[in-house]
Amino acid sequence: MPPRRARSGSVASTTSAATGPLRRSSRPSIVPPPVTAPKNPGTPSRKQATTANGRRRRASSVVSDLSEDEDDSDEDGEETATSTGSKKRKASSSSARSGAKASRGSGGKRVVKPKPVRAPIKGINALPARFAAFPPFAAFADSFAVPELPAPEDAPRTVFVFGAGDMGQHGLGTDSTVLDEIKRPRRHVGFEEWIEGGENGWEGGVADLVCGGMHTLAINNEGKVYSWGVNDHAALGRVTNKPDVESEELESRPMEVEQLGSDLQPFRAVRVAAGDSVSLAISENGEVRAWGSFRSAEGLLGFDGSANSSKTQLVPQALRNLDKHTIVQIACGDDHFLALTSTGLVFACGNGEQHQLGRKIIQRHKEHGLTPERLALKNIVLVGAGSYGSFAVDTKGEVYAWGLNTFNHTGVSDEDGGWEEVIVTPTIVRALSPSAHGGARVVQIAGGTHHTLFLFSNGEVWAVGRTDGHEVGLADSHAEMADLAQRKKAVEAERAERRQKFLAEALSADGQTVVRTDDEGNVLPRDEVLAQADKEAERGTEMPNECIAHPVKVDFPLEPKEWEKDAGPADVDEESTEVPQMVQIAVGTRHSFAVSARGYAYSWGVNASSQLGVGPNKDEVDKPTRIMNTALSNVRVVRVETGGQHSVIVGVDREYEDKAKARKQKRDERDADEQKKRDEADAAKGKGKAAEEDQPKENGDAKAAEDTEMANDKKDEAVVENGAAENGDEKADEPKEKLEPVVEV
Repeated sequence: MPPRRARSGSVASTTSAATGPLRRSSRPSIVPPPVTAPKNPGTPSRKQATTANGRRRRASSVVSDLSEDEDDSDEDGEETATSTGSKKRKASSSSARSGAKASRGSGGKRVVKPKPVRAPIKGINALPARFAAFPPFAAFADSFAVPELPAPEDAPRTVFVFGAGDMGQHGLGTDSTVLDEIKRPRRHVGFEEWIEGGENGWEGGVADLVCGGMHTLAINNEGKVYSWGVNDHAALGRVTNKPDVESEELESRPMEVEQLGSDLQPFRAVRVAAGDSVSLAISENGEVRAWGSFRSAEGLLGFDGSANSSKTQLVPQALRNLDKHTIVQIACGDDHFLALTSTGLVFACGNGEQHQLGRKIIQRHKEHGLTPERLALKNIVLVGAGSYGSFAVDTKGEVYAWGLNTFNHTGVSDEDGGWEEVIVTPTIVRALSPSAHGGARVVQIAGGTHHTLFLFSNGEVWAVGRTDGHEVGLADSHAEMADLAQRKKAVEAERAERRQKFLAEALSADGQTVVRTDDEGNVLPRDEVLAQADKEAERGTEMPNECIAHPVKVDFPLEPKEWEKDAGPADVDEESTEVPQMVQIAVGTRHSFAVSARGYAYSWGVNASSQLGVGPNKDEVDKPTRIMNTALSNVRVVRVETGGQHSVIVGVDREYEDKAKARKQKRDERDADEQKKRDEADAAKGKGKAAEEDQPKENGDAKAAEDTEMANDKKDEAVVENGAAENGDEKADEPKEKLEPVVEV
């Protein structure tokens, strides 16, 4: 077994995290350096930069085009007029921030009254539901027949894990056998035991699941959130450093995030989202809770933009500016997220170094991005994110993109207004418009470090971006890849020609003796001449970027026409022209997944940690390949999620009716065994009690006999006494003794 990788300490309390060496990143790619910030506006004078009370004004970030009726100022900062006509801010207490009102009850005891539950705000976007088979924003075409899934209580959604697990990412515990890489999907025994055993809240299996960089979140049918994986920056939302318990044990097993709500105000989650070290959950009322932390190129950035906040947030909390809205979807990048409201507005929060927040963040005030702010976008029905980029789709189906674009992975090109390494503001990607796809619209967007996938309503998947690891799923024989190879070959030939020309002038005719000299007439060393030749060859001949610069359709292999339990790669209907249609996509750092309508899972890209689930000896998969092994042989895949180096499949057993019967029989047998044990225990207890009752009865009978005898003796005595009394009455006139006569004198 390979040695476990070093890690930093786990979160120990709500106020501090254990210090130590930074953990390894879940993203093996080099984090892009911060983009140089635009020139700052002129610095105001001290008089201009201070308020009446002498405090410095906080620099406001540039948030575009908000009308007065859509102002998103914080309710806690409501202004009130004073008697002098000036304005001052109300002091906001912790109870006001939490939405609870305090009052004095009888005896002066402080009673906290919960804030009334706010009704969800209705709009163009509906709230998602637990156990939704596909993303709530996926509206497939009418001609796209997606087989209906059985109810979760009949066919529970179970979990399969694979990839790197050395840091507890699989949630299988700390045993050495589960810390190695799992090369093919393996059924999660913990969830299986909960489902098979009828554990309260897990009767239907997993209602929603998502992978962060090195952690995973899941929801059960009661809306409770469970977490597992690395907790170095509070991504799990719970303490994992407790006395007498190894932190690895608490991190590597699914456990409940306990402080999402309270008994008075329960928080029942319907969706979860996760970045590299940040986690979020959406409730059935559209409320949001968040925890963890964001990172920047220099390290830990923090969680909240307020001055008194800590770098990490262990206890889930509401976010300013979002508590007045109903949130229906959250998309996470590495260290930023987008939140979509029911009315079609978009808020962005987190690290904005690559302009992924869609607004200007001054470099020296990066923490200002940690407060959610609204973008100048309206009528949005879908949001998506890559590691350092963001996307949104409006009601017309137009796709907007912004953020890092070094490998053209936003899809924005010259025809969209000019290609740039960074797209500063949301820009329409014309190549993804419905008009360019026969009316089909983008219904899901998933991005990695430098590549992006787009799922359309007709079941097609299109990809753009980096391809040197086959991230976009195009084989080397594909026309786009062949064209890229040809362009690279032409540049290499030109460079070779320029190099040869330089060496012909620097070396003698035999190509061995250096004839080039420096300014002082000294012959240059041969190594220096060769280095100059290489530099001259590259000058003016740039190698084409290893990327596909515009969205390209990804092809998938034919599937069996009807479901076959043990169908292999060659088990397809060769005569069928039916093209597989996808219903869900997922993207990791440099790898990708897709799930078909028939319930097959496909993967491609870099497989350095077995995160593709295709088995050993495959460091890279060039095109979509069906994931097949014994564990999935009779499973319909519902969705796939992936993080930095670990992946999770959620699926249902196809023979769910037989499984349900077997599960019911197993539970009945278990209940019968338990009942038998209880009966035997009761019987044993009853015999013991009867024995105890019999012993007192014998003693009681003897005592009763003795009492009867004593009573009879007393009765006899009473009879004798009564007889004596009667005889005494008959002789009452007789003196009891003779008296001497009285002699009178």
